[in-house]
Amino acid sequence: MKTRSIFTIVLLSLALAGCNDEDDKQQPKQQQSAEVNRLNRELQTAETNVSKQESAKAWWQSVAAVLAVIAISLLVVGTIIGSSARHESER
Repeated sequence: MKTRSIFTIVLLSLALAGCNDEDDKQQPKQQQSAEVNRLNRELQTAETNVSKQESAKAWWQSVAAVLAVIAISLLVVGTIIGSSARHESER
């Protein structure tokens, strides 16, 4: 998440730096603050989307881990039952 946030901030900074043309007159402070507010909203939206994606990824990883533990448990139980059945058949 940190990498994406840093990447997003760098892109937004470059976009703001690229928009600054010295030949043009400086924008009034109201327009600058409106642009900063818009960029902040976009950044918050992007961060929210990233956090939702990360939580979904964590949920799937948890499900996969539980299924792996169940599969290993069933393998061990099956081995125990098979070994027990083999010993009983030898008697």
